[in-house]
Amino acid sequence: MPNHFPVMPQMQLSALRYTITFTDISGPWNSIQADSFNLVNFGFQRGTDDQGMIVTDYSLFDQDAYEAGLKTMLNGMTANLAVNLGAAVADVRAALSVSRTWFFFGAAPVGGSYAGTTFADQMAYP
Repeated sequence: MPNHFPVMPQMQLSALRYTITFTDISGPWNSIQADSFNLVNFGFQRGTDDQGMIVTDYSLFDQDAYEAGLKTMLNGMTANLAVNLGAAVADVRAALSVSRTWFFFGAAPVGGSYAGTTFADQMAYP
């Protein structure tokens, strides 16, 4: 499955969160205040190996398919918002952004301490 994960040497990708953010959107009939919400959080930890180290598995996540579905959902949502606001669809879509936050952790045993870091980037939308 196509995934385009960033790489951090000596670290494993443990989770991925998508956040939808929008700026103030106004139309002649209504308005929406700026806000954001976390859409989904994928966890990739799948148990431990024979040494008790945390194991990650990305085989159930197809990033390209997920993001194509997310864009389809956002297109439908923004079209409905545009009608409710009396605004142009392009203006509503331009007010949205989608960020990804990647959570990385160093290999560690379950219950042990480990180094962690995050990396954020933007998903192309619209």
